[in-house]
Amino acid sequence: MGHQRVTQAPGLAVSRKPVTIRSLMELVHVNRDVTASWILVAGSLAAIVAAFVAEGRGYFPSALYQTHVQCPGSDRPFPIPVLDEFERDWYVSHLRSLDEPSLWRASQSGDGRFEVRFTWLRSFHPTVVVKVSETTEGAILVAKESTGLGGYDAGEINRTARRTLAPAELAALKASLDDATRLSAINCELGLDGAAWIIESRDAGNYTYQNRWSPRDGAVNRFGLEMIALTGWTFADVY
Repeated sequence: MGHQRVTQAPGLAVSRKPVTIRSLMELVHVNRDVTASWILVAGSLAAIVAAFVAEGRGYFPSALYQTHVQCPGSDRPFPIPVLDEFERDWYVSHLRSLDEPSLWRASQSGDGRFEVRFTWLRSFHPTVVVKVSETTEGAILVAKESTGLGGYDAGEINRTARRTLAPAELAALKASLDDATRLSAINCELGLDGAAWIIESRDAGNYTYQNRWSPRDGAVNRFGLEMIALTGWTFADVY
């Protein structure tokens, strides 16, 4: 019989040591250590994911998921929640990427402070967040624009603006907010390409939430435009 040729793949070392019980046990021991390491890594990743999900669930109050709205005359035959899990994950991913904390949680802190935040998620343009907070230094406006497009993956902070509002500006803003918060939290409008206009506020432990899809008029539209104007930024595509 002829000799069998063994072809070695490039970079692959072929061991010619005899296979013994001892060598097999050493191999099992090494693999066991590697497996244990991977189990630890997988466990750590699972804990991180679980914490991320839990944080997302607590970002907005549970009442938003539990409250449903009827949509008579639309193509939605069943009541819809004010906020569903898809929307929650979408909104939270963009807000977190801009280092924005939960206003709902802040409303439960007991400090009673007034804050209002407008989140503008345009499908094909950078996400914009504008927040006004009453502090001992006055009413402070902070605006942030993302590198990420609102309808796609969240990015990171691209630019910011900060200024102190005049008392008249704050009074006008609060009046516009009152008009918006008299409305239902959502309406039954549907959309694919457009923008979510989200208003959140907290004051004396109370939290409010309004969300509209590309509003062309109405109180939510007026409030959003007012918040944008206070930043001093201009946008060619407003929708």
